[in-house]
Amino acid sequence: MNESYSIIYTRDQLSRISGIANITTKRLFEWLWQEVGIQPGEYLIKRHNDSYRYNPDIEIRFSQEAFAYWKLQGLGVDK
Repeated sequence: MNESYSIIYTRDQLSRISGIANITTKRLFEWLWQEVGIQPGEYLIKRHNDSYRYNPDIEIRFSQEAFAYWKLQGLGVDK
């Protein structure tokens, strides 16, 4: 996965975008697969720079094709 095909949002921003009240990695995986249509294995989810605070930055790195699909969905590319 390439850093140039990544997005970084705070946990609260991802919660608003996805409609998930309590963000977890598993729920984000399910949302990306079921609602957005990006298959598992086409992205990685992690805390950006290992940020450990109340509202951490979360980075999602996509494959090139998955990133293009993310942008086509109109979901935005950065915070």
